[in-house]
Amino acid sequence: IENIGYLIKLLTSNNSFIRKNILDLYIPYLNKQVLQYTEQLGLMHVISINNDLSTNILYMGKDVSYFNMSQGERLRANLATTMAFRDLVSKLGKNSNITIIDEMLDAGGDTSLVNRTMNLLSCKGGYRAIISHRSDISDFVDRTVTIVKRNGFSIVE
Repeated sequence: IENIGYLIKLLTSNNSFIRKNILDLYIPYLNKQVLQYTEQLGLMHVISINNDLSTNILYMGKDVSYFNMSQGERLRANLATTMAFRDLVSKLGKNSNITIIDEMLDAGGDTSLVNRTMNLLSCKGGYRAIISHRSDISDFVDRTVTIVKRNGFSIVE
């Protein structure tokens, strides 16, 4: 039990050289995927993930904070990194045939982002469940389900 405790600390501590060495194997692939997705989603920032899982964000060659980005830019960054991690997990042999997005596109996404996101998700294949209040995604989906909340309960109409 004591040895397992040491192993857990070595794998979960941000300062662990073992964790950093393991992450160093995958960070280049992850950063390549993030760059690809930021380009597809129209984000002009360059996001790089470090081996302690912190991020650096550059815009026009200057460091910027995630919180200084607009809501739409943060949404694009979140989608790009999420899809990159999904690709990494698939590369490691844990494929997923389902993508669920819950109201993510409702939070500051303009029409361009919605179109780019829907095209990106269409290329990924598999089953997609997109929960949204937006009507402009109806051209991208095969079927819709309307859910209404009444008396504190959600029901399918």
